[in-house]
Amino acid sequence: MKTSLLRNGIKDIRTSAAVGAVTDGIISLVVSGDTAIREYFNRKSTLNDCAFHIFKETVVGVAKGGTIGAIVCGPEVAGQIAVNTGFSSVGSVLKSGGKMVGPALMVGMVGYSACNILKLYNDGKITSADADKGLLQLTMSSLLSTGGMIAAGALVGGPIGIAIGAGITIAVTIGDYYLGDKISSLIIKDDHKGTIVLLKKHEDAMLDAVVTAAYKLLDLTKHATEDELKQNIKAARLKYHPDKGGERDTQCSRGGNQCN
Repeated sequence: MKTSLLRNGIKDIRTSAAVGAVTDGIISLVVSGDTAIREYFNRKSTLNDCAFHIFKETVVGVAKGGTIGAIVCGPEVAGQIAVNTGFSSVGSVLKSGGKMVGPALMVGMVGYSACNILKLYNDGKITSADADKGLLQLTMSSLLSTGGMIAAGALVGGPIGIAIGAGITIAVTIGDYYLGDKISSLIIKDDHKGTIVLLKKHEDAMLDAVVTAAYKLLDLTKHATEDELKQNIKAARLKYHPDKGGERDTQCSRGGNQCN
């Protein structure tokens, strides 16, 4: 009896882990594949880099999905075994807690994603419209995925219901990746003024970084006088220009084999 319960419990955990691994693996494969292929055709990465990125992200997705699937199913299975082996109080606690693991993980992941969107907005990296779109996409995909899994489990049940629920999750997530922004744009209009302000902030930040790097290269502060600026520019020309008798190490790093 105990052996049979343990065997069935392990089988349930394996099934849940396998479904999670396949679900997250397919999603990671499609999303990482699309991103890597785009970078390859835009000549931002090599074919080997493209293949490695897809492989790495897919393996991570499979491992993450399998782990989450096992964690979701594990406590409830352990509780059922405990109840049937005489540990009723412990089993009841595990079963009750196990039923909350899945929803708790879902709420945690959605909350984490929402916090990231809000952080990007607070850091000035996206506009208010972009933040609203991101939160809307997150809400829609979460509701559709959760609703689909619940409906599949209630209406069909068993392994087929689990497979249908996983298929719905895959379809919703991939659909959101390709169409989510377009659908959300129909509901929330772009903030053109906010986009212009955001681009101006990025431009100012880049300009400030360039100016700071230039002062550092010339060994000056932003309060340097015009005479100090001229003097240090002349010194920098002698130091870095290969035709002006600059330092040998600097010339070699810039001139390649000419110093060999």
